[in-house]
Amino acid sequence: MEILKKIDDTLSSFDSQDFYKYVGIVLTAITVLLALISWRYYSSTRYYLAEIQDINEQRETKVKTLFESNARVIAEQKQINALLDKDPNFKIRQHFDEIVQQLGLASKRVTDSISSVERENYRESVLTVSFAGMNMQELCELLQTLERAQRIFSKSIDIQRSKKIPDAIDVTLIIATLLPKTGE
Repeated sequence: MEILKKIDDTLSSFDSQDFYKYVGIVLTAITVLLALISWRYYSSTRYYLAEIQDINEQRETKVKTLFESNARVIAEQKQINALLDKDPNFKIRQHFDEIVQQLGLASKRVTDSISSVERENYRESVLTVSFAGMNMQELCELLQTLERAQRIFSKSIDIQRSKKIPDAIDVTLIIATLLPKTGE
């Protein structure tokens, strides 16, 4: 109660010109403060809406990419299943032996080993083969022939300078094929 009395006494002591001047200053300060608050609110809102729009566009792009990737995977699975249905008894080592014989590389073959890896829907048969004393032309012909074979894909190739034969290379090639899962 005493505070209100002090405010009333202070306001009563002002003449009308000073009173209007102080009221104008207070109203101007309040108006400027409200304008700054409104500006801050709308600029923050605009910023966050732009951020939301950017995030939504990124999500939309990711979703499109995922759908395209899924469609590609489904198409590839259909192709693989069709290849597997054509020749269910495919043997990678026999097929590779035919290719090596055809290219005349049997004498340069040093070692080979075969392993199998279980995948979700398929079994992957992996053949690791080493050659010694090859030249680049022979390697290119071998890789081109393997590329044309639909059932075989290259996993890795390691090329090193031959230690025994000058101007020759030693090659370790890892190729694989997909087979139907056994026991299904």
